[in-house]
Amino acid sequence: MLTVINAIHVFGPLHAAWMWGLEHDLPQGWATLLGAIIGLGVIAWQARTGFRHLIRSQEHQANLQRELDKESHRREAAVLAAALRGELLAGAYALVRRSGWLEAIEKIIDDAAKNPQGKFYSEIRIEGVTTPIYDAQASRLGLIGASLAADVAQVYGSIKSQFLLAASEAGRDPKLAKEFVEVQLNLSKVFSKDVLHVCKRLLAFETGTPEDDPGILVEARKVWLIPSPRGTSLTFVYPLWNFAAMQTLEERAVLVLAVSGDSYPIRTVTSYNWPPALEEHHGGRAYCGSRPL
Repeated sequence: MLTVINAIHVFGPLHAAWMWGLEHDLPQGWATLLGAIIGLGVIAWQARTGFRHLIRSQEHQANLQRELDKESHRREAAVLAAALRGELLAGAYALVRRSGWLEAIEKIIDDAAKNPQGKFYSEIRIEGVTTPIYDAQASRLGLIGASLAADVAQVYGSIKSQFLLAASEAGRDPKLAKEFVEVQLNLSKVFSKDVLHVCKRLLAFETGTPEDDPGILVEARKVWLIPSPRGTSLTFVYPLWNFAAMQTLEERAVLVLAVSGDSYPIRTVTSYNWPPALEEHHGGRAYCGSRPL
């Protein structure tokens, strides 16, 4: 149909020029030339119009493709956010179980402390939460945006942390072990609140409701900082110390987390020999040692 219409548009002016030439006694050659010029003009106009439509069509197709790519990117980011949220919720449950285990250890330490000569010999080892989804997808955190990715990386770093109060052949004051446990209980509570906060952020991103985003973690954490046994605030845990190269207990170095009474971060981190330098130089107020990830 379009071909017929185009043919009429092309040959109509040519036929009109031919008839006008005959009516005005123009030589046949001039009439043919005049008709050809008119016909070529029409063809050029049609070609220009066709190219214009083609360009518009290509622009429209490009816009549609950009929208499809944007939606695909959005779905991919939402799936990643959902997977991370599920794994973090599982991590929160693991922290709850850790707290129950630490409370049981604390009761054992309290029993040992009832004897004035009582000593605590065992190690207390706290393993980090396993995070296979995060480990596999960490390189794709950029999909969820810089602010949310920073909070996600922060909470994963917290729940993956490992801590160790080394065994003591000579035994140590149960009070020191109790302080270690109390600090770990407080850390677990802080980590749990951090995880739930970031899960809310992930859910807001996943559902496309930014108005439900509770905000960045560093601001929210000011609300739930938990006092330590000495009335200060635990707010940050430094990277873990390497015990692997240490051969004997005396050679091992321990990170002392000197807790700041200010908001954050922790004011000082010092290494001491273990034992008895910790109690000698820090008044027995060491909070915890650590081991490599």
